[in-house]
Amino acid sequence: MANLIRHPSNPDDSLAEAMEKIEELRDTITKLTTTISELWKAYLKGEEMKMQIHASKAEIDIHDERVKQKAKHPEEKDDEHKEGMLALQAQYILEYHSLSDTQGDDWGICKKHCKDTRKLLVIAAALLVAEIERMDRNAG
Repeated sequence: MANLIRHPSNPDDSLAEAMEKIEELRDTITKLTTTISELWKAYLKGEEMKMQIHASKAEIDIHDERVKQKAKHPEEKDDEHKEGMLALQAQYILEYHSLSDTQGDDWGICKKHCKDTRKLLVIAAALLVAEIERMDRNAG
């Protein structure tokens, strides 16, 4: 324990070391503040761009749903589906919202959102976007 406590022979050296550490911490804090500021500006720019496109609420909701889908199921997961499978799921959702039949609801989407037709349509549209993205990735 005695080795952990340092008694400098010259107290001015200890003060100089402490001042140096404080300056390093100030630099680190400045860098972190700059990074946080840049991230915040990028976030705000993204939100501003959303508004500048003059997208309708429906378009924004479809985009946001697709972002949620990507967070839960990465593109690699979409690529594992056979061609047209995502579009078929979207078609099933579109049929379900008018038939109220959960027989083919393998993914449980319709059962989960059965009382919210608009949400089902947003999910279906986002799945169609996912299918188009999958096709674009496989074409390249």
